[in-house]
Amino acid sequence: MELFTSMNRLNRFYIAQVNEICTTRKMTSMQFQILRYIFRYGSCTSMDIVKAWKVEKPTVSEHIRRLHDKEWVAITQGADKRVKNLALTHAGEAVYEEILVEVEALQQKVTANFTDEEMATFTRFMLHLEEELLSLD
Repeated sequence: MELFTSMNRLNRFYIAQVNEICTTRKMTSMQFQILRYIFRYGSCTSMDIVKAWKVEKPTVSEHIRRLHDKEWVAITQGADKRVKNLALTHAGEAVYEEILVEVEALQQKVTANFTDEEMATFTRFMLHLEEELLSLD
């Protein structure tokens, strides 16, 4: 139980730090993660994000609407009129890359006392835990 309590606290502390960075651009950490997802995978739909993150569609839709209002995400009609494709605008790419620099600096600062081997082991362990939890669905 201690492992999951620690993971929860770690996540809360990390999200608080990322939110602090994002706040300077009037954005939340969730909105940053959506920009990251779109940047990483290119054109996608809100349902792609919902399925990948196992979150509620209204939550994702509201964040996407706010990103679209800021002109950071473009929404285009798909072949199926019910599908809306998402892509980053040039402004969205720019703000994503600005925040990414700060988030990566935070990660470097937090992990500075760990060796590359320790970080690789920790990352493998976390990915394995994620796979195990996802397999429960």
